Amino acid sequence: MALVSLALSLLLAGAFPLVDPDEGRNAEVAREMAAGGDYLVPHLAGMPYLDKPPGLFWAGALSIRALGNTPLAARVPSAVASALTLWLVARLALRRRGANFALTACALLFTAPLFAVLSAYVIFDMPLALCVTAVWVGLAEELESGASARRRLLMFAAVTAGVFLKGPVLLAWVAGGSLGAALLLRSRAPLRWLAWWPGWVMVFAVAGGWFALATRRYNEYPHYAFLEESLERLTTGAFKRQQPAWFVPVVLIAGALPWSLATPWTAKLSRDAKAALGFIAALEQAYAHIGRHPSTGSPRYAHALNLPGLRSWPLRRYPQMIFYVERADHIDVWRVLHGRHDIPGWLQAPAEL
Repeated sequence: MALVSLALSLLLAGAFPLVDPDEGRNAEVAREMAAGGDYLVPHLAGMPYLDKPPGLFWAGALSIRALGNTPLAARVPSAVASALTLWLVARLALRRRGANFALTACALLFTAPLFAVLSAYVIFDMPLALCVTAVWVGLAEELESGASARRRLLMFAAVTAGVFLKGPVLLAWVAGGSLGAALLLRSRAPLRWLAWWPGWVMVFAVAGGWFALATRRYNEYPHYAFLEESLERLTTGAFKRQQPAWFVPVVLIAGALPWSLATPWTAKLSRDAKAALGFIAALEQAYAHIGRHPSTGSPRYAHALNLPGLRSWPLRRYPQMIFYVERADHIDVWRVLHGRHDIPGWLQAPAEL
């Protein structure tokens, strides 16, 4: 399936010229890198281009040098990244559920319109998706079979590659995703790989080494990278790149059609199973909210029962409520109770929080 994906992506990549300003700009930066031979700092129109790290441009430049200055050559890195992403998904699905499940999972992923388009597009998204997938597949395998130095080395190699593609934002993604998994599983196991110091040595030595060399050439780079391109872009409207709140959900739903509405497994689920899946999704959403904003829960029962720190948060579309206490280093979920039960009686059962 990965080889078929690669072939189809390359076929699509060679069928059209570069189609928008982002794709044209990224391809031109890669072309100038290939032509000029400066692989330390990307350039656009002969001027230093410091908006993004050089990872995508390195891959594009190598492809252009090998295949020539064509749209196909500039799109090859995305095509290869999509094939490797499918391979990782297939490998995990095969180990968990067998060949038929793996084939179905890969088919669903590749036929999603957004995935198919990004697999033949000169943009950061598909290589970045490969890095993120490598991290989460490694984490899933670690939770199943235990920690492995080799696996963690590969996970941190993916983190390092992601930093070269998108900068420090990749670190926020892996840390936030691991925290979300820890809250969902009510376990610290998903966080343990983040404490593996040899991996961070790799990240800071390799990515930090490149940043130090780039800063040595352009002293203003740290100010631009961290203050202007990162902080101001996220906290102000100076870059005029903000999208409305509905933009990302609409793109994800439309980009995954028809699978965002139904999958081959949906018809096989009983009514009770669908209700259970909906409850799990609501619970996951509530855990994510509590993890980000623990103080928003109601302290009503803390006052009524004299249980300091106890808060509650309702599940959307379900009558259950989550009762929890915010600790110094984690959220302690105490009970998930139906709203019609004798909540004070249930909560008085433990001797103490």
